[in-house]
Amino acid sequence: MGRMRMFPLMGVPMGGGGNPINTLAPAIAAAAVIGTEQAGDNGTWVPAADTYTYQRQRYVAGEWVNIVAATDFNYTLVDADFGYALRLEVTATNAAGSTVAYSNATNLVIEAPAQSLGGELMLDGDMELNNTNNWQGYDGGLASKQTATPHGGARNLRATIGAGNNVGGAQQNNILTIGGWFETSGWNRSDGTVVPTLTSLGGPNVFITLPISANWQNYRTFSRAVGDDLVLRGVGGSDANWLEWDDLSTTALTLNAQLIAPSANMRLDFKYTLPVSPIVGSQVWILPRISDFAGGNNWRGVIQYTGAQWNINLYTVAANVATSRVSAVNVGTTNGMRVNMNADSISLYITANGTDWTQIGTTITNDTYKTAVGVNALWTSDVTPGQLIYAAAV
Repeated sequence: MGRMRMFPLMGVPMGGGGNPINTLAPAIAAAAVIGTEQAGDNGTWVPAADTYTYQRQRYVAGEWVNIVAATDFNYTLVDADFGYALRLEVTATNAAGSTVAYSNATNLVIEAPAQSLGGELMLDGDMELNNTNNWQGYDGGLASKQTATPHGGARNLRATIGAGNNVGGAQQNNILTIGGWFETSGWNRSDGTVVPTLTSLGGPNVFITLPISANWQNYRTFSRAVGDDLVLRGVGGSDANWLEWDDLSTTALTLNAQLIAPSANMRLDFKYTLPVSPIVGSQVWILPRISDFAGGNNWRGVIQYTGAQWNINLYTVAANVATSRVSAVNVGTTNGMRVNMNADSISLYITANGTDWTQIGTTITNDTYKTAVGVNALWTSDVTPGQLIYAAAV
């Protein structure tokens, strides 16, 4: 009987020679969040390599593309990774040569958005000082300190409507930065006739319109200033009508960075936690297809608390003027808002558990900012942000 020949297993080297062969692929974590450091894993090689080199890659338009300068063992995810899957390329080298192997792909990279509040800008917002030096009448209105039934402390500020113009109130000059974003909060009541608003003078930009209330109501809102004066303004009423304000606060709002989505045909989710005891004006924005955020040109999904219920709207915004496209009232407490934009087909959804999504209204057709790929999210400080998630439109 002839002598049996033994053949080596395919891919498994005999002895110690030859290029390194990858027997267990490199690996990276599937979870991928902007700003976090992701460790590499060489995998297993036989024979052992003398050196390893690394290259992180993004999956862009159907192919893996090297990320410039991402050649370290560990990698910190950046804004440009948003919405893409990543992988790690490992090159193992020994005296015989080099071999390349690839890790698993991550999930699509998400953002854990963050924004911050600066220092107090308003002078004597608690109204405790018995003077009006920091407050001036606006458009014929008068501003005076009151001691009768203040909301808190010793005094509050009363703004009396100016004769004949129905828009009088009180203002502080030069406390806002034009083009900046601000959060404003405080307490307000009126005589039951005048509609109270907060405005930055200089353009079509109302910080907030409050429900008319004869009782003190707490509010919080954010908005972009188109002028540098903040006005506590009444709409409607006449000479004898008034509004009162107390414990006012205005702070600069530093937004999370605007991101660029891989495609304008996007399904964009923003997950968050709403306050248990919301106040008037509490809100959450999701911004898909930002064409020019500073110029006020974008799509805007808004969840807002009116004092009695949460309402939702989807707007197109041009030069800061919003036009409602989809809306619903009393949608309950949500923890996620979704906009699905596929070409000119647009639909809005909410979720109360983070998993099951309910469409609001009907799918609409609109080609405003059809090719814009900017995305962002904003929220008042009583909302806890979660995740901003991109996926391809469906």
